[in-house]
Amino acid sequence: MFALTVSTAEPKNIKEAMADFAWIEAIQEELHQFDRLQVWELVDKPFGKTVIRQKCLEKNKKDEDQTVIRNKARLVAKGYAQEEGIDFEETFAPVARLEAVRIFIAYVAHKSFPIYQMDVKTAFLNCPLKEEVYVAQPDGFVDPDHPEKVYRLRKALYGLKQASRAKYALEILHKHGMERGQSIGTPMATKPKLDADLSGNPIDQIDYHSKIGSLMYLTSSRPDIVQSDCTAISSAEAEYVVLFASCAQHIHTRYHFIKEQVENGMIELYFIRTEYQLADMFTKALPKDRFKYLVRRIGMRCLNPAELEVLAKESA
Repeated sequence: MFALTVSTAEPKNIKEAMADFAWIEAIQEELHQFDRLQVWELVDKPFGKTVIRQKCLEKNKKDEDQTVIRNKARLVAKGYAQEEGIDFEETFAPVARLEAVRIFIAYVAHKSFPIYQMDVKTAFLNCPLKEEVYVAQPDGFVDPDHPEKVYRLRKALYGLKQASRAKYALEILHKHGMERGQSIGTPMATKPKLDADLSGNPIDQIDYHSKIGSLMYLTSSRPDIVQSDCTAISSAEAEYVVLFASCAQHIHTRYHFIKEQVENGMIELYFIRTEYQLADMFTKALPKDRFKYLVRRIGMRCLNPAELEVLAKESA
């Protein structure tokens, strides 16, 4: 009975998978999960939108004796076809750092606590998407009545550049009653006006720790916005500290290369006035006119999403 329901061979492509009944069942099970979780909907192909192709990955799940116990099929999107700034804004992966996991395990072992490891089936398919993402119908499972249509994703799919950042961030806002908070775009306001706390109620320590912990977890894969561990007297010194810390385990890196070249007369340094500091656009909150001026100085342009879409159509 076991041998009749599980295939021991892993197909190399969808053609081989469609020739094996066990793998057809595995792919159908994956598609049933898509329907159950309402991952996508079949729509007409939109004009000017990138349609991402899909690929089916087939792998055998084995036990400790290397016996095949299950055939797993996963539909993944070929996300490498997406272009940053057009198809997505940024990538994100809210996962814990390995150091944090090790500290947790060490503490649990010290206290003799039990550890339970859980696995959520198709957990990645539970994250809703805020962007419009379209994928082609999977090979071998094209709707015969609507072969020209495509799927519009409602939730994240393996391989997309858009990851589960939105869901976790929205959960934080909802938990702390900040759903109506206004985000700050770029350029930022130089002197933002903050609402005064007229009630003067003291901050609840547990709630404060919860907020800090949520933000620390959210920024675990974003070291550029993590609070600094030391105080620096200038922006240059702060960047130097970050660079030094990131390279501390590589003894061949020449930390003082620029300094050595200045001392040897190979590089000459000049004082640059504040109004000509082009790097300010990356490190400081600037008014809109000042920001656009610096953008033009480095030979770039400020484009909105509509202009980017027009350029993408022209280059296609």
